[in-house]
Amino acid sequence: MTTIHASLSLPLVILVTSFLSQCWAFGTFHHNRFRIVAGDDTPLRMAASRREGSDGVGGPAESTSPPTAPTSIFIDVSIPNRDEADPLRLTFHIPQPNLLPQHAENIIALAAQSRRSIDSRCHYVGCTFRHSPQFVEVFPQYRWAHVLDGRGINAIGRGQERIDEKGMTSCRVTVQGSGDYYGTPYDPKHPVVLTVPLVGPGRGSTSFSIVRVGDSPQEWGERLLINSAVVGFMDEASKEALTQLASQTDGPPTVVDSGILE
Repeated sequence: MTTIHASLSLPLVILVTSFLSQCWAFGTFHHNRFRIVAGDDTPLRMAASRREGSDGVGGPAESTSPPTAPTSIFIDVSIPNRDEADPLRLTFHIPQPNLLPQHAENIIALAAQSRRSIDSRCHYVGCTFRHSPQFVEVFPQYRWAHVLDGRGINAIGRGQERIDEKGMTSCRVTVQGSGDYYGTPYDPKHPVVLTVPLVGPGRGSTSFSIVRVGDSPQEWGERLLINSAVVGFMDEASKEALTQLASQTDGPPTVVDSGILE
C-alpha cells in the first residue's frame, strides 16, 4: 500500500508544482507589464505638458531643440525729405529655433530676397509702411506700431496660399484680462518686437508689424500683441531710426533695401 501511495503522490506533486510555476510566471508578467506602462506614461504626460506650455496650462512652450544664434535681418527705410542714399536701418533678430518656424522663415526669405528671381513680387523692397494718424507718434491716435503689408506673395510654399502654422497652442501667451498672443514671450530687455498678424486680411501672409511694447503707456503694454504672434525683436541700435520713422508726418516710409546680416 505504501508503494502505491508513493507512486500516486509523485504525479500529483509534479502537477501542483507546474501549476504554481505558471501562476507565478503569469503574475510576474502582468506586474512587469503594468510597471512598464506606468513608467512610460510619465514622459508622455510630460511631453503633453510641454506642448501645452511650460506650466501645462497654455503658458510659453519650451523648445525641444537647443538654441542657436538668432538670424539677423535688416530693413532699410527711406522717409520723405531724407536722402535716399542715407536710409534709416532697422535691424531685427529672429530667435532660432523659432516657436513659429514657418512665419519666421517667410520673413527671413522675403527680407533676403532669396526668391525674387523666381517671382519678382517676392520681397519687401518698394513696399510702404502704413501712414495715418494711427502710425505717427505726434498724433493722439498713435497705436505704438508700424505695419508693412508687403505684396501678399509668400516666400515659402505656394506664394498666395496663407501660412497655416501648426502647434500654435503650444506657444500661447495670455495677457491677464485681455486675450492671447503667440510666439516668443515678451521680454522687457527687448522693448520693440517684430510680429505677424493672426487675424484679418494680412494673416498668414507677408504683413508684419514693429510693435513698441516697452515704449507704450502702461495701459497698453503687452495688450498691443493680442491676436498676433511675436517672431523676433528689434536691435537696440535701431531705436533712433525707429523714432525718426515714427515721428515724421510727411509721407509713408518706403523700404529701399533688405537682407540678412552675417
